[in-house]
Amino acid sequence: MMILPLFAALALAAEPAPAAAPPMIVGGWSVVAEPSGDAEVGRAAAFATSRIKRHHPRLARVERAERQVVAGTNFRMTIVLTDHTRWQVTVWKQLDGTYALTASERVRQARP
Repeated sequence: MMILPLFAALALAAEPAPAAAPPMIVGGWSVVAEPSGDAEVGRAAAFATSRIKRHHPRLARVERAERQVVAGTNFRMTIVLTDHTRWQVTVWKQLDGTYALTASERVRQARP
């Protein structure tokens, strides 16, 4: 009888595939799994670096990044500059493609 194997095949086919990343929720913050490999995060981090009031700051790396979809996209990141300072920044990429630094704060490192 072919009904049982057909039913089993249909049940397996209806099972959802595992998700690679959690779904992005409009208005919610989503963690960027590989911030160093994300071009949008890189552009937002470079923009933030250019606006930080330091003597010739350069971006060394992005340690952590989150993305929030709103009227545009917010990027909340922890960046490290070449002078070893660490900053928590928020950059808003507006719908017209321009950027605005909406928050920046130097993060003090704990002493050992």
